[in-house]
Amino acid sequence: MDPSVSSPNAVEGGVERRTVLKAAGVVGLAAAAGATVLAESAQAASQNVDFWISIGNARTVDGNPSKITITVEVGNAGTEAATQPVRVILITPYYANFDHAARPYFLFNRYIVQNADPAVPEMMELIIPAAKLGVHQGEKFDVGLDLLQDGPRLFDMMSGYVLAGGDTETSLLNNEAIASVDVPIGPPLSLPPGRNPVNFFFISETALLRTGQTANQVIKVGAVDAMPALNTARFIYVSPYRAKINRNVAPGNWTFLHSETDVRIPDVVSIPVSPLNLIPNLPIGSLLAINIPLVASDRALACRGGKGFLAVSATGSDFDVQPQIAMGRIATIQPI
Repeated sequence: MDPSVSSPNAVEGGVERRTVLKAAGVVGLAAAAGATVLAESAQAASQNVDFWISIGNARTVDGNPSKITITVEVGNAGTEAATQPVRVILITPYYANFDHAARPYFLFNRYIVQNADPAVPEMMELIIPAAKLGVHQGEKFDVGLDLLQDGPRLFDMMSGYVLAGGDTETSLLNNEAIASVDVPIGPPLSLPPGRNPVNFFFISETALLRTGQTANQVIKVGAVDAMPALNTARFIYVSPYRAKINRNVAPGNWTFLHSETDVRIPDVVSIPVSPLNLIPNLPIGSLLAINIPLVASDRALACRGGKGFLAVSATGSDFDVQPQIAMGRIATIQPI
């Protein structure tokens, strides 16, 4: 089996190139990768922590609508203090990158996905010391984002996840945050000279997930009211919290942007879409259907369902004149 294959039985905290820390579930890459390696606390693990995360609205930096700051807060609503460090995973919206000069250096551990292409979400891992997460205590910090100047200004897909170390949580309902990032709307997009105008969209069905079983998330992509695409488009998908893509059955032309097997870290995959499938105004029944094989873990949010994210982005000389209709949240449900 491919060692990067995600499995519903994957050990939480497992990674492809892994240094598994003794504090169960806390992972760092080898020191050669520049990540922090944490030592296990001598204190017995807590059995009643309840971590939560929230993401606040965006604030522009010095009046520049292409640079924003977002406040993130992580806390412990449990009846016992944390004894192990916790990991925080942050994922940028589409058409935004982390402002690497404005990251929280005192908490930063590594990038899980770092990609200069703003159409591809980036993923950052932070480490919060256990001492910051006593009973009803937490940590607040700012994260900077750089927005694509000619990209959309409506985001609701900034996401964050808090991952326990060796402590046991009483609930996972507040371990994820999917925030509406309210960014000042810029002027309408104008077609750059020499570019081919396209207008992509998607239609999705709600996937019903069951623990340890593969279920397809079906998404159809197409184009409307513009010129035919000249280049292969990219379909970028981020899986829901505690659900992984089954890499054993994923097509070989899909590109996974990280090799993490921890079930709590969403997968990010880039899927090519031929321009032959992006002829404008095709009938619904003729649209390309992409089947994303998802496997839920045993503690996925059964009562609430999860949310994946996707965007269809133009490449080469193609220019999407309405990128906001080609990105959005995708619902999944795991029955109880």
